[in-house]
Amino acid sequence: MNMAKAQLDLIPTRQSLLSRLRDLDDQESCSDFFHSYWRLIYEVALKAGLSDAEAHEVVQETVIPVAKQMSGFRYDPARVKFKGWLLHITRHRIADQVRKQMEASGASGCHPVETLQT
Repeated sequence: MNMAKAQLDLIPTRQSLLSRLRDLDDQESCSDFFHSYWRLIYEVALKAGLSDAEAHEVVQETVIPVAKQMSGFRYDPARVKFKGWLLHITRHRIADQVRKQMEASGASGCHPVETLQT
């Protein structure tokens, strides 16, 4: 079992926390959400080959938009698992970082990032 999967299994999805996140002014819930999930996002980004700074940027670029989307989020574990959805968004932010790396280095073409699969 890979580390991201192991971490994913260790973090229980708390429906009460997801419900509280609908109120962006609830700083305690936002903080609780961040502390519950940042390490998972960070580890997935590192595993994808990003630097420490890039992985932290992925955390910020994932957590903030996810928190903002929670007002309309309806948790239905039969339809989609929250952590699966969160990791889907994380993989997109990692891909954005890889594109930034390629643009900064002047690289062109596709760059397969096999470690994005979790």
